[in-house]
Amino acid sequence: MSSIRRVRPFAKFVEPFHQECIHEKKFNPAPIDKLAVDPKKAIEADMKLTNLEEGLEETFPASDPVSETQPKPSKY
Repeated sequence: MSSIRRVRPFAKFVEPFHQECIHEKKFNPAPIDKLAVDPKKAIEADMKLTNLEEGLEETFPASDPVSETQPKPSKY
């Protein structure tokens, strides 16, 4: 029975190296979206829409609709 060699001690040296190779690069299946909207611009657009909707709800019975921006002051 002494002629049987164990392979396990060699496996201790191979496994850590093999694990490093596997975990070195992670696969990301989602490609980068080049046409995606900038998150900051999306938040600004949402805030403008929210402010406009709030203004419309507060002045609903009025005859003039609310504008998102204020008009320039008159020269006269």
